[in-house]
Amino acid sequence: MIRKFITNDTHFLILTETKTPIQKFKYKKMKYCLQPTLISGKETRQAGVAIYSHPSYQLIQTSSRFSTNPGHFACGVYDNHGSKVLVGAVYGEPSQADIQSAAIFQELHDTLSELTALYEINRIILAGDFNITFQYSDTSSTIYSYTNRKPRAKQVLYKIIDKFQLVDAAKILKNGSTHMAHNIIKIPVLQN
Repeated sequence: MIRKFITNDTHFLILTETKTPIQKFKYKKMKYCLQPTLISGKETRQAGVAIYSHPSYQLIQTSSRFSTNPGHFACGVYDNHGSKVLVGAVYGEPSQADIQSAAIFQELHDTLSELTALYEINRIILAGDFNITFQYSDTSSTIYSYTNRKPRAKQVLYKIIDKFQLVDAAKILKNGSTHMAHNIIKIPVLQN
């Protein structure tokens, strides 16, 4: 399924809810030479992120950062002929636990702040399943009121967007949302 979305100009592939032991990713290459470069996870359904990168983007090993609670984010700085790109894979807290969700995003904020202070970053790309709603069309759920969902976490995520001058891809896509039916793909991409 994933292979059909990869083209020869795909630079990064970001996966969430991988539910796969890290050892199984180490040698699993994708189409067009995409290689697993950053992986964080645990063996539960609701965890795990992986970043695959094109060989023209070399991960700066000392830049690798992972969430304290495995499987919620992985970030790293990639060098492409002197241009540095900070790439992050994010899997937000899936439950309605606002405090835990806000803590994950605060840790992500601190990690991005650290990496942008250490490296001269040309671009930031964050993608994944943030498990948060910014607008009513971001959810297919009728169980929870959109306005009451994770206000603390939303505030921290807005802080990240503002500080790093990121753009929510969902706002510029024609259909207004980046998730697809049946949870096949949920990719809000935030990029500066």
